Amino acid sequence: YKFFSKDEFTDDYLEEELELTQIYLEPLKREAIQQLMLERSPRGDVRRAADYFKLIRYSFSGGGKSFAGRSCDIRRFFYLIWECSRRLASVVIENKDFESLIQQYDRENAFFYCDPPYFEAESCYAVEFPKEDHRRLHDVLLKCKGYVMVSYNCCPYILELYQEFYIFYTTRPNSMSQTADSEYEELIITNYDPRKTEGDGRQLTLFPGWEEADEDDLHYELIHEPGLSA
Repeated sequence: YKFFSKDEFTDDYLEEELELTQIYLEPLKREAIQQLMLERSPRGDVRRAADYFKLIRYSFSGGGKSFAGRSCDIRRFFYLIWECSRRLASVVIENKDFESLIQQYDRENAFFYCDPPYFEAESCYAVEFPKEDHRRLHDVLLKCKGYVMVSYNCCPYILELYQEFYIFYTTRPNSMSQTADSEYEELIITNYDPRKTEGDGRQLTLFPGWEEADEDDLHYELIHEPGLSA
């Protein structure tokens, strides 16, 4: 309730909680509990999450490093929290090396969508992803029994690396650029021919009930098929 009712957070009950430890706990336990409370009080999980949400909404392209000189009413975006909560209610989130994760869940009819750091743009990310990891990702995806889709930036190394896959070329607005009408070249890479799949191929939104993406904005050109020269 505090998160939605006002745009700041206070430790209104911390002093009262500390006083209660004086009454109900033995000296040794009291000191330990008070220390834990004081250590977590500046930034509990909910407050850290709220701070992070504000950071990505206030910053340019959600990067958390560059900020525009204009106001932003954070309350306009509160509905996204509820939408994300519903969408992710049955989702399992894991944090482990991609190779072991893919091997763990790989099976027929499984679908893997991978969005690795773009090649030679790794400095834009908060994690390290050396060239060896790009090769390692390719190798584990090549062995997959399930369906694979990977998005990458368009560059000679990736085009050469994924010769065993279908490669589609597209462009999109470059949200990381502060130049108007700037576009970014991307590759969509699959281990199957998506042209043969059922459906009309329209891009859907993350949240059910929202309008689908504008078909005029979607254009993918097949530039490589496995077994054929690029």
